Amino acid sequence: IINYKRVAIQEFRYGSFITQMIPLIGYKLHLSLKVILIGYVVSFNLFYLVVISLLIYRCRQFGLGILMALYYFLFISDSYFWPVNEIHQAVAWMFLFFGSTFYLGKKQAHVGWLLPAFIILAFLTVFTHIVVIIPLFFLWIFFWLGKDNWPFSKQRSILLSTLLVAIVAVKFLFVGKQSYDSEHLNGVLKISLKDIIDSFNAPVVTTFLYRCITNYWITVLVFVTGLISLIKMKKTKL
Repeated sequence: IINYKRVAIQEFRYGSFITQMIPLIGYKLHLSLKVILIGYVVSFNLFYLVVISLLIYRCRQFGLGILMALYYFLFISDSYFWPVNEIHQAVAWMFLFFGSTFYLGKKQAHVGWLLPAFIILAFLTVFTHIVVIIPLFFLWIFFWLGKDNWPFSKQRSILLSTLLVAIVAVKFLFVGKQSYDSEHLNGVLKISLKDIIDSFNAPVVTTFLYRCITNYWITVLVFVTGLISLIKMKKTKL
């Protein structure tokens, strides 16, 4: 960033500009390399803090705020030195996307305000890291099926869902065949039943399942408690 005097976006992960601006501004201000590096490290957690503050104090989305906090606490508990990957930035953009979308929906904001905010934040979410597409669609469908706090009519829900799918489709077109992400997507797009069964023998999966008992046992309790609660409330789809 300092050598080329511009942000260093990799793999079309445009949302990473938010933290890359710090070393770029530091260079423009002629700050020392030590100060720039410290500022760059702080900028990641500062970005997450700003997003969760907006969720709580502006959007009043307390559930999203708690969920976001749990996500980062979980990663910090297992990998303290890995907060700088684009996936964590993508998750922050995702929570800001949901918080802003629900906030504007509840305020019955004009479509002229809703659509630009929706498209920009969805774009930053999806393009910052392709893996975030999984929780993005899961939460979108989960909230839509929940209906309790879903602020959109059926027509608007379909419109916004269509836009979301279109943005994901554009992301796949950008990834193409010659990128880091495309190599990993091949295994997902050409998956078979045998691959799914064999995956349970993969070291990363066995390690995860083991840690669900040792490190993440409380998340298992939360998961089971959530299932029981939904069954009692007769929300079988959720």
